Amino acid sequence: MIAREIAGPDLTPHVLELCSATALGAQRWCLLASLGSPQALPILIDAMRSDDPSTALAAAAAYRRLTGQGVDSERRISVPPPDSYDP
Repeated sequence: MIAREIAGPDLTPHVLELCSATALGAQRWCLLASLGSPQALPILIDAMRSDDPSTALAAAAAYRRLTGQGVDSERRISVPPPDSYDP
């Protein structure tokens, strides 16, 4: 877990707080998974409930990366490509 090696245990709360910034987008969950801290799990579970498909998908991927367990759901979503533009 690269972020854990860089941040160390003393910076874990700061990384957790940083990942709450929605301005960082859905990919902030990758950083959270890299932290390797079980403290990230409640945050990821909450993010998986998001109405924003990109956020929910990225949080589920980070959860899987952190725990090694997939997330089953009856809910299916369609996520547009990141470069898509719909005027």
